[in-house]
Amino acid sequence: MMLEISGLPDDTGDAKENVEQKLLDKARKLNLQLNSCDIDRIHRLGPKSSGKNRRVIVKFTNSKARQRVFNTRKFFGKGLFVQDSLTPFRSQLSFEARALKRDHKLLSTWVAGGNIYGLMVLNGHERKVQIKDLDAIDAIRNGV
Repeated sequence: MMLEISGLPDDTGDAKENVEQKLLDKARKLNLQLNSCDIDRIHRLGPKSSGKNRRVIVKFTNSKARQRVFNTRKFFGKGLFVQDSLTPFRSQLSFEARALKRDHKLLSTWVAGGNIYGLMVLNGHERKVQIKDLDAIDAIRNGV
């Protein structure tokens, strides 16, 4: 039910910053149906620092609103990224999977429902694989 947004501008570092309103304004500009009642919680992550916009985590009240935002992520504009909120372990798996793609061991990689997937060629056929642990990363890296 949660998404992370990177690049939402105007991080004031102020506790009274209305991050929710900034997201709603951005959604309105995109003609995306999103209301305050669709958002359970929203706040910036990490320590306050000058000159850098911190990531925003959004917990939605319903899965339809979350999916609408996720599906329109490509239209949010340059420098604004919307992604699944992952545990540190799954973030590491996703990072490693992207490295496999850069090394041409995977054709593509994606996250769906908090799970990490990759597309690889095996015996001349494309095959979707779920990456559950670092052993799976090693197996793909070693061509097993």
